[in-house]
Order: sequence, then C-alpha cells, then structure tokens
Amino acid sequence: MPLPKLCILYTTVISIFSLSSTAQAQVILPKPGDYYGRGSMLSRSTRTVQQKGDRICLSTVNGPATPYEGFLEINVSSLFTRGNQIHRDGDGQVISVATDGKSIGSGLMRFQLNSDLPNRKLSTREAFLMNACMKSTSPYSQEIKGTFIKGLKFPSGS
Repeated sequence: MPLPKLCILYTTVISIFSLSSTAQAQVILPKPGDYYGRGSMLSRSTRTVQQKGDRICLSTVNGPATPYEGFLEINVSSLFTRGNQIHRDGDGQVISVATDGKSIGSGLMRFQLNSDLPNRKLSTREAFLMNACMKSTSPYSQEIKGTFIKGLKFPSGS
C-alpha cells in the first residue's frame, strides 16, 4: 500500500508545479540609467530611464546617423503597464525590455544599459522635462527639437 501513496504525492507535486509555471509573467521594468546604441546609426541616440517609487520616466533622444547633420529629437514620457507590456504615455508605443532589464528596444534599435560610463549629462531642456515628468502624478509626454548636430548633408535621392 505505501506505493500508491507515493504516486498520489508525486501527482500532487506535479500539479502544483504546473500551476505555478503557467502563472502570468511579471512585467520586467528597465533599470534606471543611460542606454546607448551601437554603430553609426545609433551613435547619437540615447535612452535615459529615471525611477522614483512607482514613477518611471523615459527620455528618448534620436540623433542623425553618423556622419550626417540634423537635429536631436527628444521625447520625455512617463511609462505605464498594460497587461504584461510597458508603454510610453503620449503615443502608447510598446517599450521592449530584456529579461535582465538592462536592454531596451528591439532588433537593430536595441539600446544597452552601460553602467561603466558616467551618467550622461542631460541638456538643460531635457533635464527640465525629466524633472517635470518625475514630479507629475498624471501621464506625461513632451517632445522637443534639440540642438543641431553638424555633419555632412544627407544625400538626396536624385
């Protein structure tokens, strides 16, 4: 008779394991800090994440590809979760985060957290927007044109 009791115990353990492994995955948040892209396409683009309590703000700076000229485009937004995804307030864009929280974006547009470098100095306007985002208690999204980066004129399609 001891054998059936072991079989029942074994079946119970398997059932509990199955339930816990199918539980909904938790949302993985990006770690605070500066994220950098690789290659000439992303060398002038960065992502900065700041967090205080439950409030998370993301500064997205998109610059022209090296060696071309153009303006920096800066978007500062609070983030929110819906289901198991993170979204940017304002446009609802999904922010992909790696399982370790140290990489955001996807494909060629992936940015890595680099804790080896000192914190990136935000421009005065970007710092003002990040401060306003962190202090706000409602959804926040602001987009501005940043400084002009000198370089080569982008080739025309003619």
